[in-house]
Amino acid sequence: MSKNIKEEYNLLRYGAGAVSLDENIIKLSGKDTLDFIQRVSTNDVKGLIPGRKIRTLFLNDKGRFIDRTNFLYITDYFWLIGQNDPDKKLLSWINKYIITEDIKTEDVTDDYKVITIAGQQSASYLSLIFGQEFSSLDDDNLIVTQTSGFDTLLFRSVEKGQSFYKIIVKSNQYKQFAEYLNANKSVFDFGFVNEESFRYFCILHGIPGRNEITMEFNPHEVGLIDEVSFTKGCYIGQEVIARLDTYDKVQKKMIGVKIEADLPVESYDIYSSDEFAGIITSGINVDGELYGLAVVKKKYLDGNPLYISYEGKEFEIAIRNFD
Repeated sequence: MSKNIKEEYNLLRYGAGAVSLDENIIKLSGKDTLDFIQRVSTNDVKGLIPGRKIRTLFLNDKGRFIDRTNFLYITDYFWLIGQNDPDKKLLSWINKYIITEDIKTEDVTDDYKVITIAGQQSASYLSLIFGQEFSSLDDDNLIVTQTSGFDTLLFRSVEKGQSFYKIIVKSNQYKQFAEYLNANKSVFDFGFVNEESFRYFCILHGIPGRNEITMEFNPHEVGLIDEVSFTKGCYIGQEVIARLDTYDKVQKKMIGVKIEADLPVESYDIYSSDEFAGIITSGINVDGELYGLAVVKKKYLDGNPLYISYEGKEFEIAIRNFD
């Protein structure tokens, strides 16, 4: 298993690795949609025009996460692409705040599949797949096109220095499209990887996922504050986020950790001198070592040893820099 994870990690870093994750898609339409998303989410979406996209967060009134999304203005309608959300938390949350606005919401998750491609060869490989249209892609736009008979939407996001290309295809075309991608890899080191390998990639690069984007944390604590506008005015959770920033009250920080022990992958409480210091939120066991993301109180990041306890034994935590 570890060998496969490392091979697939190399594909995601140095080749063109693809993964299909369960991502939620909400369709919004109606003349009040843009103003509404401007009022309730964290980023400044007011100037968005058709064919453009932006990252924006949805928070509760305590400044904690509801979801992290890509907000796409497609033509006369919008998509919010968020995390896997079987309970439809974001859709319910949005509908709760729609009162008299002209907005229609629809969960279209089952109608589409999202393919994420990462790695140093990704741009060259996708240029082969999409042809001339790919050259017009930047970090702010999206491309709706037909690719060898497949209806596709393509955009790019950059996180922690890594480019992620997102291809959205109709669910009933996904299997054939995946086969098409494999059949046309040419000289490129392209292949599909599993979700576990992608999680390993994200952990090593410090990219938060569904275990960090929860109601336990806020954008300051997991390194997503750049997806919050401090100039646009009010949004839900704004008072808390602004106060934390203004008075330097952010008490926790997301870090990379490593434990040289063959431990089960689960959430672990972190201690320093018998005091609770934080929590390991995400982890993966590779070659008998546990790599993870942790959210830790800053006051315990002063060089004192951190450890977890498992089955009556203490295991020291090494803080690792992100790749």
